[in-house]
Amino acid sequence: MGSLVIVGGRLGDRFGCRRLFLIGLAGFTLCSLADALAGSPFELVASRTGQGVFGGLLIPQGFVLLMRVIPRESMGRVFGLFGPLIAVSSLSGPVVAGLLIEADPFGLSWRSVFLLNVLSGVLMLAAGLRVIPPFGGDGSIRIRPASCRRSTWPPSRRAFRPAAFCPACSSPWASLRHAR
Repeated sequence: MGSLVIVGGRLGDRFGCRRLFLIGLAGFTLCSLADALAGSPFELVASRTGQGVFGGLLIPQGFVLLMRVIPRESMGRVFGLFGPLIAVSSLSGPVVAGLLIEADPFGLSWRSVFLLNVLSGVLMLAAGLRVIPPFGGDGSIRIRPASCRRSTWPPSRRAFRPAAFCPACSSPWASLRHAR
């Protein structure tokens, strides 16, 4: 998802941050539904990948919307609250998910976590359609496919081979022996 944030930001500049925010939110929500309905590990991984892609569209638009909606004199206070809010959500998310799995509502097990995402996504989408002001994009901004590819794919497959880290190694486990 992290590398897609750059591309998502550029797409928001071109097509409008409100539009991309709502598309990212809708896609993330639909992928959460696909997660909950996944019938195999492959389907779960595919839908989680989709969440990452749509999250890459969603996150940069949120920052742009904050910058455009919040008065400049309030920006310090807003970002002062933003950091602790992210920290609390990062800590509480796994705890709430664990409690939800433990409670096992309706016998849904882990699927209930993704259904909670669906519920919150639908509510946020409804609110976003009403509250987020329309911000048009700049049609003159060009999106270069080669630049997008470079920012989202590793520079070479060599980065993922153990030999890239330990030329004398022939297996991933051998590199651990040499690391001592």
